[in-house]
Amino acid sequence: MITGARAVLRIIETLLLTAILAAVSISTWALVPGPTAPAPTTSRVAGLRGTLVKIDGSPTVGSTSAPVVVIEFTDYQCPFCRRFAQRTAPQVMSHFIETGKVRWVFKNLPLTAIHPFATRLAAGASCAAKDGKLLEVQEGLWQAQSIRDDRALTALAVGLGLDARRFAVCLDSDGKQRVSADLAQAAELKLSSTPTFLLGVPTSSGDIRVENAVEGAGSFEEFGRHIEALLLLK
Repeated sequence: MITGARAVLRIIETLLLTAILAAVSISTWALVPGPTAPAPTTSRVAGLRGTLVKIDGSPTVGSTSAPVVVIEFTDYQCPFCRRFAQRTAPQVMSHFIETGKVRWVFKNLPLTAIHPFATRLAAGASCAAKDGKLLEVQEGLWQAQSIRDDRALTALAVGLGLDARRFAVCLDSDGKQRVSADLAQAAELKLSSTPTFLLGVPTSSGDIRVENAVEGAGSFEEFGRHIEALLLLK
């Protein structure tokens, strides 16, 4: 009788141990992302909500009377910025910008510690913006992230109809100054990763009041929800 009771206890202990190990295994698996997990999209509202951001001098697309403004800080050597530009941005353009709901502002945040030529690429994009060719140059930069010298950068610009001499001069003057101004603004806002998006509303002063901040190359569905939430407030 005692022997039988001990046997039953051993069986119960074995079953409990198996159940516990299975639960731990499932919990651990659920907490560890797969190797192909996309860059996370996170909301960082607490430190930036209510901040006023100046956009003077920054290139923009979309209606100046749009109720929502998105300020993008990007790095042209950043793979996640490229992912957003190629996968998410086209849908944002057609659904929100071209319909007059969103105005998009471009700013630079080259992460030179890991992307040594990113500052030069940012200057090039800024120079292209002065001649109304920002989107075209951006597309070229995203398609050819291997550009690492002024010759290739200038060749891209010339291929899109920009004047080579004017572009070269701009790289070390207006373009460089635009990037420096954007970097100073990013430092003031304590931004350190790309892409980062500040979503806000225009104020009477022309500044943008931040209501939300999003980091990472999220999907259109994720990003669209952030925009729609702001549109509901208008």
